[in-house]
Amino acid sequence: MSKLKLFVQSYYDVQRARIAFDQRYAAASPKDPEQKVRMVIDAETLTFIEGRQASLQEDLDATLKEIKNELKKYPVWLEWLKDVKGVGELMGAVLISSLDIEKPNVSKWWQYCGLNPGEIFGWVSDGKDEEGNPKWKISDKKIRGDKKTPGFRCPYNAWLKTKLMGVLTTSFIKSQSSYALRFYYSLHMGKEKQKQGLTGRLDNEEGWKKESDKHRHFAAMRYMLKMFLLEFFIKWREIEGLPVPPPYQEAYLNHR
Repeated sequence: MSKLKLFVQSYYDVQRARIAFDQRYAAASPKDPEQKVRMVIDAETLTFIEGRQASLQEDLDATLKEIKNELKKYPVWLEWLKDVKGVGELMGAVLISSLDIEKPNVSKWWQYCGLNPGEIFGWVSDGKDEEGNPKWKISDKKIRGDKKTPGFRCPYNAWLKTKLMGVLTTSFIKSQSSYALRFYYSLHMGKEKQKQGLTGRLDNEEGWKKESDKHRHFAAMRYMLKMFLLEFFIKWREIEGLPVPPPYQEAYLNHR
């Protein structure tokens, strides 16, 4: 495990603990008279919770500082990723520490991030090893590459998909990143823009017009994310001096 990945995982571990303490404090604090107090906690316990909150925030700040320092060791961050509008230092660390640039093509990234709607052979349980860890074997049954199927191992990194689809895509749209302008809005315009007569391709196509606005929104976000990952894959391999293979759909399916 790289130092950067260790720092990223540590950051989110501490963040989860901080959020839990915030929720407990919100439930117990008598400072807001409008708030329905579900618990009665004495002043000494509240002082303890506030102290833990402060301590956890210090841990978050210290870990983020280490992440920023470690990022400076990666040429792809310094030469390209840090200048991508909508990608902050923490998200940059998530991307670099989670994605393997040695993968043969970007399609492997798309699958790992849960962006492949096609069918793949699923993995099923094969008992446990001597240390009690689960073992997996490939089955002869195909499942959706972007969905969880009962009885099969999740075919993608669910944590990473949440970060990319829930945080990065939103950041692209809010910051009006070039990825939103080039890829998201070309497919879909929100309700307000549609009222102004602005539409994207999915808003006009017969097969998509009957779908909900939310469905078109997520489809456009997935496409935007895939195009960003494609450019990221190409730039990273160029910076590292690695050959840049064409995407799977171009090399084998004759798609452009």
